[in-house]
Amino acid sequence: MNLKNILKYLISLSIAGGLLWFTFQQSHLDAAGLWQKIKAADYRWVLLSAVLTFVAHWSRAERWRILLEPVVPQRPSSLDTTVSVLTGYLANLALPRAGEVARCGTLYRLSGYRLMLVLVPLWLSDYSICSCWCCYLALRLSLSLTGLVSSLWNFWG
Repeated sequence: MNLKNILKYLISLSIAGGLLWFTFQQSHLDAAGLWQKIKAADYRWVLLSAVLTFVAHWSRAERWRILLEPVVPQRPSSLDTTVSVLTGYLANLALPRAGEVARCGTLYRLSGYRLMLVLVPLWLSDYSICSCWCCYLALRLSLSLTGLVSSLWNFWG
């Protein structure tokens, strides 16, 4: 590891530590009470939650791998797409909707696929889900309006 990487990690960890310290100072959190709650937690539920979260992220990465199959010469590894998905979620915490670009950029760095080549199936996947939700909401709204008009017609009629 060279000096540049060491400095990069030290600066990142210092910023993260400073932000954590600032957050805990502002929240007036009782550290002893928090520690008691952590010790009293049922770790079976924590473990189950962690496993199910990982399965959800991994399945999303696998879906993305399947969507990439027609546009890339060789499907990326499951590890590369999973790391890309997790990086995308991390980027979404900092800036909403930045995760898609971060996910594609990470896959580019790990597998060498061009950004625009992998961005199209990603947008297709996300916006197809969004369009399904919009259709569902439009259907629900139209059914609600039909019921509302029918009720008003019966009330005034």
